[in-house]
Amino acid sequence: MMIELRDYQKKAIQAFQSHNNRGILDMATGTGKTFTSIACAEANFQMVKHQVLIILVPFIHLIPQWQENLTATGVHVDVKIAGNKTNWMQKLQDQIWEYNHGLRDRLVIIGSYVSTNKWEFNNLIKLLKRTEDVFLIADECHYLGSRSSINIISVYSSFGSVLGLSATPERWWDEEGTNRIFNLFGGIIYEFSLAQAIDRGFLTPYNYYPIPVYLTIEENEEYITLTKSIGKIYGQLLKNDDDSIREKYEYLLRKRTRVIQQAANKEIGLQKVFNKNNDKYNLLYCPDGQIDKYTQLIGNKLNQSVVKFDSGLRLKKRTQILNKFELGEIKTLAAMKCLDEGVDVPQTRQAYFLASTTNPRQFIQRRGRILRNSAGKTQANIYDFIVLPDVNEIDFDTAKVMVKREIPRFHEFCQYAKNEFEARNIVGPILSKFDLDSYMDKSAIDIYNENIQNEEK
Repeated sequence: MMIELRDYQKKAIQAFQSHNNRGILDMATGTGKTFTSIACAEANFQMVKHQVLIILVPFIHLIPQWQENLTATGVHVDVKIAGNKTNWMQKLQDQIWEYNHGLRDRLVIIGSYVSTNKWEFNNLIKLLKRTEDVFLIADECHYLGSRSSINIISVYSSFGSVLGLSATPERWWDEEGTNRIFNLFGGIIYEFSLAQAIDRGFLTPYNYYPIPVYLTIEENEEYITLTKSIGKIYGQLLKNDDDSIREKYEYLLRKRTRVIQQAANKEIGLQKVFNKNNDKYNLLYCPDGQIDKYTQLIGNKLNQSVVKFDSGLRLKKRTQILNKFELGEIKTLAAMKCLDEGVDVPQTRQAYFLASTTNPRQFIQRRGRILRNSAGKTQANIYDFIVLPDVNEIDFDTAKVMVKREIPRFHEFCQYAKNEFEARNIVGPILSKFDLDSYMDKSAIDIYNENIQNEEK
């Protein structure tokens, strides 16, 4: 079965081939990176007539999804690398032997990053006589930038074809990891932006509603105390980059982040905006450790059918929940991180961003999940809870830094929204209070580079 490719997907394939079968496709979530990459691999196989196709995915639950897409294009998966190694090690070894001895002309392997990033898989791949035959597809390729992937990257660098897929290939606050990714794949070779995808009808237009939420007196005090402690530890770290000092520094950073993520007034803000859209197809991105709190809020106080969708669910149960959500039997899904990448929820009409993530990879991926097209869906609505300090309770400089951390998400969401100017009218006056008017038009990467420069000073 052949999949009809769109013109931009064909251009992506041409770009990959013209760059000697190496590169990253930086395409907005929901624009068909999966089928584009499969088409790249197929074109390569039809040309050379032999191939070891290795597909890496970030989560186990994406393996069946990829397998279904491969089957739709007539590609058979031979080995799945996930879970207990006794289920796949001998099978993979046997099939590599068959490939090396010409008994098969193609071997298709799909596995999770966790399972393939182990010596067992690494050593078996080294048994291949011709690594130039290997075609690697790395879904959400930014995962390969982690320090734990250093050894396996050295193996992958000898492969004949390497294709990375990601809407966010750079690793936030990890220049070394980003360099590892770009060195392996050779950089971004093709881009298809969110704006292009919306303009051409491949993704759903959306409205963006920033919801200002202020810290309580107690939260302001905790934030100030933690900021002072972080400053002291950071001074020690500059003098002595000791592991114990760094661990304490990172612990305090996480603790301060939780103050923002778990701000109490988000609950009140959610009740106000959720009541206006008390309909099906709602998605909540909850703060870490608070999924139960918001599930109970929606189910008990707002009296709506809601289900918790988290990493503790087995694959079969996840599928059942997503099917019921699609049918409207479950009106609201409450999730934390397991819907960030790869899980399709195209029916979503309203999304509530309660987690206050400052990582562009996370909030861009989350928006992408929401903007996928679905029958009867003409637009989506994003409600973003922006946490702000009480200027009467916190010193100006500390407050200013806190506001700056929340702004990249606002800029990214606002610039492509149908109601861009309405959203700007809400946030503009707030930025003026903190002498941050110029940040209205600063992207996440602009602010990131500014912070890097400040640190270097």
